[in-house]
Amino acid sequence: FGVSSRFVNQWTNDPIKKSKMKKTKLNPSRSLGNKMISENESKNYPEKPIEHSGSPYTIEHPTGIPDSFLDANKLKDNPGARHKIKRLGRGPGSGLGKTSGRGHKGQRSRSGGSTRPGFEGGSNPLYKSVRKYGFVNPNKINYQLLNLNQLQLYLDTGKIVPPEGRPLTIRDLKDSVFKGLSRPVKLLGNGADQFKGPHDGTPLNIEVQAASKSAREAIERQGGKVSTVYFNRLGLFHYLKRPHDSIKIRFARPPVKKAHRYDIPVYTLPGQTPEPDLYPSNESEIEESEYENETL
Repeated sequence: FGVSSRFVNQWTNDPIKKSKMKKTKLNPSRSLGNKMISENESKNYPEKPIEHSGSPYTIEHPTGIPDSFLDANKLKDNPGARHKIKRLGRGPGSGLGKTSGRGHKGQRSRSGGSTRPGFEGGSNPLYKSVRKYGFVNPNKINYQLLNLNQLQLYLDTGKIVPPEGRPLTIRDLKDSVFKGLSRPVKLLGNGADQFKGPHDGTPLNIEVQAASKSAREAIERQGGKVSTVYFNRLGLFHYLKRPHDSIKIRFARPPVKKAHRYDIPVYTLPGQTPEPDLYPSNESEIEESEYENETL
C-alpha cells in the first residue's frame, strides 16, 4: 500500500527546513524595528555584538570581541544575568543552617514578623528628629532619556531605520525601541565621540523634545540636524497613541517663558501646512498672549 505524503515523517536536523516548518499564517514575516525584513536585509545581522561604550561584552573582552564569540559551544548569558540562589536550612557547614540566619526567638525570627522601615523600637526616629529639606518641583518634566551610544546601537542593529523625506520622530521611536512610550524624549551626549550616524552615510534628522549641547553638536558634526518640538499633555497623547490621519486637534504653542527652548514653535504633522492664525504677527499680539498666560 502506498503511504500518503501527509503521514511522511518530516523530522530533520536542517535548520533551514526547520525554520520553514515553524512559519505560521499568524506570523508570516518578522519585523526589523519599524521596517519589515526583506530577503536581502535578513543576511545583514551582525556576526558578533556591536562594540560600544557601556556594553557588558567589552567588560569581559577588553581587548576586543573575537569573531568566534557566537559559536554554538561558546554561547552563555550576559555577565550578571544569573544569580546564585540563597539556600537556607541545609546544615551547620553552610552558615545558614538550623535557624537559617534568623537567630533564636524574637519578633524578627517569626514568619512575617518585621518592623516597618525607619522604626527604631518606639523612640523618636531619625526622620522625625531632622527637619525637612528641599522641595518637589511641580513643573518638572519627566523625560525618556536616549543617549547617543544607545542611538548608534539601534541604528547599527537595524532596530531604528531613518525614514526617507522626513525626520525621525518620537512616534518612530515608540514603534521601534520604546514600546509604550508616553513621555517626551530627551537626547543626551553619552557616546558623542563614537557617534557616526546611519551605516549608509546619510545624515540623521531627528525631532525630540530636548537635547543636550554635546548631543546636538555630535549629530550636526555628521551633517544631521536636531529639532526640538513642543507638545503639551493632550498633544503628546494624540501624537503617540492615535493614527496621524485621525488627529483633528491643533497642537499648542509653548508657554512664552519656555518658547526659546524649542526650534519649532507650533508643530504640524508631516504633509500638512501650518495654520497662519497660530503664529503671532506683531509685537502687540505677543504682549496680549503673555498677558493671557499670566492671568491664567
